Amino acid sequence: MPAPINVIIDAMDYFIDTHKKCKRPQPEATMSEYIKGFNSGYQFVLHEIETYIKQYPDNKFALQELLSHLKMEDKPH
Repeated sequence: MPAPINVIIDAMDYFIDTHKKCKRPQPEATMSEYIKGFNSGYQFVLHEIETYIKQYPDNKFALQELLSHLKMEDKPH
Protein backbone atom coordinates (compact mmCIF):
# COMPACT_ATOMS: atom_id res chain seq x y z
CA MET A 1 0.00 0.00 0.00
CA PRO A 2 1.47 3.37 -0.86
CA ALA A 3 2.01 5.57 2.19
CA PRO A 4 3.97 8.73 2.89
CA ILE A 5 7.40 8.12 4.41
CA ASN A 6 6.51 9.81 7.69
CA VAL A 7 3.63 7.33 8.21
CA ILE A 8 6.00 4.41 7.65
CA ILE A 9 8.63 5.87 10.00
CA ASP A 10 5.98 6.52 12.67
CA ALA A 11 4.80 2.91 12.39
CA MET A 12 8.40 1.66 12.71
CA ASP A 13 9.04 3.89 15.73
CA TYR A 14 5.81 2.68 17.37
CA PHE A 15 6.79 -0.93 16.78
CA ILE A 16 10.28 -0.39 18.22
CA ASP A 17 8.90 1.43 21.29
CA THR A 18 6.29 -1.25 21.87
CA HIS A 19 8.84 -4.08 21.69
CA LYS A 20 11.79 -2.52 23.56
CA LYS A 21 11.47 -4.95 26.46
CA CYS A 22 10.87 -8.00 24.31
CA LYS A 23 13.54 -10.66 24.40
CA ARG A 24 14.79 -11.78 21.01
CA PRO A 25 14.39 -15.55 20.62
CA GLN A 26 17.65 -17.44 20.32
CA PRO A 27 17.77 -20.07 17.61
CA GLU A 28 18.35 -23.62 18.77
CA ALA A 29 20.79 -25.48 16.59
CA THR A 30 20.68 -29.22 16.62
CA MET A 31 23.27 -31.28 14.82
CA SER A 32 21.93 -34.15 12.76
CA GLU A 33 23.53 -37.59 12.94
CA TYR A 34 24.64 -37.10 9.33
CA ILE A 35 26.58 -33.93 10.18
CA LYS A 36 28.03 -35.50 13.34
CA GLY A 37 29.58 -38.13 11.08
CA PHE A 38 31.70 -35.50 9.35
CA ASN A 39 33.22 -34.37 12.63
CA SER A 40 34.11 -37.89 13.74
CA GLY A 41 35.34 -38.66 10.22
CA TYR A 42 37.81 -35.81 10.44
CA GLN A 43 39.15 -37.08 13.77
CA PHE A 44 39.36 -40.59 12.33
CA VAL A 45 41.45 -39.42 9.37
CA LEU A 46 43.83 -37.48 11.63
CA HIS A 47 44.25 -40.54 13.84
CA GLU A 48 44.95 -42.77 10.82
CA ILE A 49 47.61 -40.38 9.51
CA GLU A 50 49.29 -40.23 12.93
CA THR A 51 49.23 -44.04 13.16
CA TYR A 52 50.76 -44.38 9.68
CA ILE A 53 53.55 -41.95 10.56
CA LYS A 54 54.41 -44.03 13.64
CA GLN A 55 54.36 -47.32 11.71
CA TYR A 56 56.35 -46.09 8.70
CA PRO A 57 58.76 -43.41 9.93
CA ASP A 58 60.75 -43.44 6.66
CA ASN A 59 57.70 -42.27 4.67
CA LYS A 60 56.48 -39.70 7.15
CA PHE A 61 57.59 -36.33 5.72
CA ALA A 62 54.77 -35.70 3.25
CA LEU A 63 52.21 -36.95 5.74
CA GLN A 64 53.60 -34.76 8.52
CA GLU A 65 53.09 -31.72 6.25
CA LEU A 66 49.55 -32.87 5.46
CA LEU A 67 48.81 -33.52 9.13
CA SER A 68 50.05 -30.11 10.23
CA HIS A 69 48.02 -28.50 7.44
CA LEU A 70 44.84 -30.34 8.49
CA LYS A 71 45.32 -29.38 12.14
CA MET A 72 45.75 -25.66 11.40
CA GLU A 73 43.19 -23.64 13.33
CA ASP A 74 43.25 -20.55 11.12
CA LYS A 75 42.62 -22.08 7.73
CA PRO A 76 42.12 -19.65 4.86
CA HIS A 77 38.61 -19.93 3.42
